[in-house]
Amino acid sequence: MKKIRYKSARRIFRIGYFIALVIMLLLAFLTYYGQYSGNFVMTVDEETYDRGIAISESKEFETYARWLTADAVEEVRDITLEQIIYNDFEGILTTDGSFRDSVLGGANNRKLNYLAYTFYLRNVGRYETNVGYEVVITDVTGMLAQGIRIMIIQDGYIYTDQTSITTLDDLRDGTYTLYQYEDTEHKDYPQVLQNAKNFLSDSVVCHEQIRGLGADQTKKFTILMWLEGEDPDCTIKNIDQIYGSKIKIAMNFFIE
Repeated sequence: MKKIRYKSARRIFRIGYFIALVIMLLLAFLTYYGQYSGNFVMTVDEETYDRGIAISESKEFETYARWLTADAVEEVRDITLEQIIYNDFEGILTTDGSFRDSVLGGANNRKLNYLAYTFYLRNVGRYETNVGYEVVITDVTGMLAQGIRIMIIQDGYIYTDQTSITTLDDLRDGTYTLYQYEDTEHKDYPQVLQNAKNFLSDSVVCHEQIRGLGADQTKKFTILMWLEGEDPDCTIKNIDQIYGSKIKIAMNFFIE
């Protein structure tokens, strides 16, 4: 009888040990994912990937995948779109993957600290298809979402006779859309920030479609995300709810 009880106790101990080990591994994974998954993640769902829609940091598509992750941006402070355009716009549009923002000179000797990421979407399949994409906020703390701006630029490039890009008009054939959280109070924005689209909801930024993406056709995407100093929600009264906050956003592609 004692031997049976001993074996039963050992079995229960082993099961408990296994469960504890699984919980520890799960916690370790979640900690790693939370720290290193980045502020912005691009994904292609499995069915869409199987049908030939893939993404890559390289326009040559030497390698491609179902997901990409932009470098995480920390210690974000409010800046303006005009600062980004004046200091970094040409570099942003000519750098594949994550772009490292510049340092302001003079009294403002600090990094601009924003997210800029360029990648490519290609139909590596045999048939033309419509591809949808949705940008969603997967995690946020504080009031960071209320003050950020997200710009999506499609197929932005530079004419060879241009020496610099200092306005949005310099995108030429590239198209862009600016998204923001709906303001809680009216604001007369500078022209460069006008005509922004409001987020569809607290968690969904936008839902768009690429029509007729042909076989071997490639689309270039440049994503900009920053804390806009002109936003009325980005004020001293909200500073404790903005600085130190975190946000994670995903851009998901799928066949409509």
